[in-house]
Amino acid sequence: MRFPAIAILVLIGHCPVSAATYCDARGCALPDHMGDIQVMTDFLRRAGIPVKIANCRQGLLGQFSSRPASTGSMTICTSALKRGVAGVSETFRHEMIHAAQFCKARNNGGSGFWTISNDRNNILSQSNQVGMYRHLGGAYGLLSEHEAYTYESARPRDVLYHFNNYCIERKKTNAGW
Repeated sequence: MRFPAIAILVLIGHCPVSAATYCDARGCALPDHMGDIQVMTDFLRRAGIPVKIANCRQGLLGQFSSRPASTGSMTICTSALKRGVAGVSETFRHEMIHAAQFCKARNNGGSGFWTISNDRNNILSQSNQVGMYRHLGGAYGLLSEHEAYTYESARPRDVLYHFNNYCIERKKTNAGW
């Protein structure tokens, strides 16, 4: 179901229009993915990670940056908005896994992006199942990117579980790849 891009902007706080625009006495006319985006946005706010909308280079749907070093930041590209709510939800899941990877590294005194899983073979196997293994350079691609692609089709609660552990509760754990 396609949904106006303005509704997505409202939920992530980048539009002066109120979310009430899509609500009446019977409730809100938000598809399931819209609720997912709202919950993921709330988690990002709780962790102090800013989210912005920007024009990005062609082909890029989103980006998680390790700047500022204290929290990182997430960008949702305007090209993702053109994919509708389901596409934006998928982009959020992908970038939130990168956020969890960043937080995991930071919590353990490291830098960069540590994978959530410590099982390299499982990450590559999952990446192959979702068709990204070859696209990302097989076993030589960045494991963190392989892992993020595998979560694009995951249930949001699976993504939020890892995000909560590493970015909100700031758990320490054994090193990732």
